[in-house]
Amino acid sequence: MNIQPGDDTIARFRTGERKAFGIIYTHYYRYVFVIACTILRREDEARDIASEIFLKLWAQRGRFKKAGEVKGWLIIACRRASLNELRTRQRRQIIEKELGLVAEKELPSYEHEWMEWERICQLLRQLEALPPRCREVVDLMFLQGRKTAEVAAALGISPITVQSHKTNALLKLRAFRSIHKF
Repeated sequence: MNIQPGDDTIARFRTGERKAFGIIYTHYYRYVFVIACTILRREDEARDIASEIFLKLWAQRGRFKKAGEVKGWLIIACRRASLNELRTRQRRQIIEKELGLVAEKELPSYEHEWMEWERICQLLRQLEALPPRCREVVDLMFLQGRKTAEVAAALGISPITVQSHKTNALLKLRAFRSIHKF
């Protein structure tokens, strides 16, 4: 079962308790990976970024006092690392192009990548704006890959209620998506 890290977990994490770090890692890894993968569009690079982010998190564990600080730090660190990787990739492709190693049409548009990131940020804000139970269901089903029965057991609600929360969340997200033309 994936336990939501609370302030008590963060306090134990600050002291270097590996079990507390495991709880944080288990809860947030998929979230960080999805953000990195969405920006980079390469799973192998996204895994590398996610791993680096959690190594940095461990190294900076003394600075966190509340659970929300960890999530915010992970999102910002993942975004920065992913965008830095995009810049590095673009510079590498420009050099390869100048050397005649890559055709011009293969170069990605940095502006396009930035616009895509902005839409992702808007979607993440929309996810955060969902009612708490809908947000939990979306997190467990789509970010953690759990099935309806597993989500129902984890949250102590019926599978029909899980489906209802999922439907409500998807309707709200689709409405947002049609407005912002994802």
